[in-house]
Amino acid sequence: MHSVAMSFNKPRTTVAGIYGAGGEKASGNPALKDLVESEGGKMFTSSFGGGDDEILSYIKTGFEQGNKIKIYGHSRGAAAAVRIANKAGEMNITIHEIVLFDPVGFYFGGDFVFKYPNVMKVTNYYQRNPVDGLFWWADNPFIGSSVKGNFQWPEINNGIS
Repeated sequence: MHSVAMSFNKPRTTVAGIYGAGGEKASGNPALKDLVESEGGKMFTSSFGGGDDEILSYIKTGFEQGNKIKIYGHSRGAAAAVRIANKAGEMNITIHEIVLFDPVGFYFGGDFVFKYPNVMKVTNYYQRNPVDGLFWWADNPFIGSSVKGNFQWPEINNGIS
């Protein structure tokens, strides 16, 4: 009887967060860290592909344990999340959900196109406020970008904030 009850347990989720530019304390990174850690996740840094192997290893381990995979990314970290998803697609790793905040890809730091049908759902919150891009004192000086996919998956929701 005990084993039957366990089969109805909600699937576990491996949650990864990727910091945006500027480190842990910059821009929206503290809020992202709070969100990811509240879901039992782990934060990572990915700069121009550096750090990708650590993130991929983390989500691959979770996937092999039967967990759902969820990735959060902010700013340059959001563009890195798309790049990570594409690398995971090459490895046949399914990603249940990706949540992006203002994806920015400076100096080839990321991607905006999901190249494999391995991601089930994407929610992308991005701003198109040019005033923020003009002033150094703005809360978020980067104009985010929309994302798209090459297949019918993922289901992508681009929401302008």
